[in-house]
Amino acid sequence: MVNDLVSDPGTPECTGGTRLQQWRVTISRDPVNQPRYVERVLAHQFSMSREKAKRTRLEIFNQGQTEVAAGTRERMEALVQALHGYGLRATLGGPDQQ
Repeated sequence: MVNDLVSDPGTPECTGGTRLQQWRVTISRDPVNQPRYVERVLAHQFSMSREKAKRTRLEIFNQGQTEVAAGTRERMEALVQALHGYGLRATLGGPDQQ
């Protein structure tokens, strides 16, 4: 499930009316980062409420990973790089990976 954190409503359309497929960012659980730290990073990076950051953090730690954003490749690559800067285990999934 993709949380509506950074979904990109302005995704361009191809000629013919088909939407370009979006790239996805997934954060995975890791044994290094404390849950509260992950929650604070989510709240800061995505400008979300503490409650939403807590729900997302619980999803990461209970399910092992969760998709946190979807959009254009360039925006998602920048987001993954920013999350790596915080020490989180973030990965970029292509449009054909669901």
